[in-house]
Amino acid sequence: MTRMRDPVIGARIFFWVAMGIWGGLEVRTSIVRAGSDTGEDAGSQRWSLGATLAGLLGVLIIDAAMSELLVAEEKQTPFLVAGGLVVLGGVALRIWSIRTLGRFFTYRVMTTEDQRVVSGGPYRFVRHPSYTALLVSCIGAGISTANPFALIVAIVVPSSACRNGSASRRRCSSMRSATSTRRSARRASGSLHGSGEA
Repeated sequence: MTRMRDPVIGARIFFWVAMGIWGGLEVRTSIVRAGSDTGEDAGSQRWSLGATLAGLLGVLIIDAAMSELLVAEEKQTPFLVAGGLVVLGGVALRIWSIRTLGRFFTYRVMTTEDQRVVSGGPYRFVRHPSYTALLVSCIGAGISTANPFALIVAIVVPSSACRNGSASRRRCSSMRSATSTRRSARRASGSLHGSGEA
């Protein structure tokens, strides 16, 4: 029995190292790239973090409650390895997204006056690769359990963050457009007013 458990233990260690790498990336990114609190975020940071954590918690609860119900422990090795690889794939996509945006990447959805539209890197293929990367890593956690119910939770719950994050981006973009329009109007009225006084 010990020989059968050795591959499972190694696979579990691999999976949890992958999860640790993901967690470390998120902690580091949240500290280094927090961005200034401009109020433009419209809740995207809370949604993405909350839904990701809720999805992971749901996966853990389902895994604990239904452990070995569908797949015996000695047969979980391929699921743990596949799950760890998918988590690392999400981490790689997240790093690629962050590096592609460069100084414009923050944990909060916000725009700046000098920000450009990015269409290179992962943005060629996916509109919101950073949110997609979170979802991919959550799916990896679901796969690792060898439980279809956990996999469904890993997909559905974090997907709400992607949906709400996209809505927050649109609200943020609308706020920026409205602010820019107001500034332009003030400049125009100021220059007209100033030329009228001269």
